[in-house]
Amino acid sequence: MSRRWLASAFIAGGLLLAAAVVYAVSAPGVFPSDECQVKIAGISFETAVETADGAMEEPNLDEYRIAVVTFRIEKPADRDIVLHAADLTLHYEREGGEYDVAPCEALASFTIGEDEDRALQMPGVGGPGWVKVKTGAGARKATTIYSEAVFSKIEPDVRKFWLAIARPATPAFTSEGWES
Repeated sequence: MSRRWLASAFIAGGLLLAAAVVYAVSAPGVFPSDECQVKIAGISFETAVETADGAMEEPNLDEYRIAVVTFRIEKPADRDIVLHAADLTLHYEREGGEYDVAPCEALASFTIGEDEDRALQMPGVGGPGWVKVKTGAGARKATTIYSEAVFSKIEPDVRKFWLAIARPATPAFTSEGWES
């Protein structure tokens, strides 16, 4: 193999990798994790959660609670943030090393203060994929904002928690769609 061919292959491979990264990152509605830091600020364990859209109650109180996770986002000032409930999962570890993952079932609006009241949105028939929150004027200007996410069926022996926000894992796939 010639050195020129090898150099060309290396450059082409790098360009393909860069293009794949651009496609994955540029998907619409993706949380800008490259610009923001997210940390869990606190967790409370509830038997029921009320929202404007309805209520969630844990029917099996001997085994489970509902986790309300307050999280902080550090972001650039004047950066709009859109967060979809379907992108949030709570990874957790129980005593003994067992682990599980819970999907987000309700999501709160953004606030500037950690202790401010937030309006929780709970999905209707369509599921959590249709719940999303976006920064308003005050939160857009702030560099630190807060929200809450709700997760059900949390066991009593859970000790460690991680909040995950989905990222695309592939380049865009193009389809011709469907017609009825």
